[in-house]
Amino acid sequence: MSMNVFINKTKTSTPKKTSIELLLINLGVENKFIAVEVNQVIVPKSNYGNYYLKENDKVEIIKAIGGG
Repeated sequence: MSMNVFINKTKTSTPKKTSIELLLINLGVENKFIAVEVNQVIVPKSNYGNYYLKENDKVEIIKAIGGG
């Protein structure tokens, strides 16, 4: 079974019972220097493993960019 979520505004199919942690692994995104927002709410990194996505959730993966 799969469900649709939007990742950075792109519709994507992902298995049901997908946590943010699993999503990042599947996308090949390192859990460093990023923030994840689900439906316009930032999710703390400590919750990535137990925050499960739901149908049509809107996920934004924000990468920190250094500068100076």
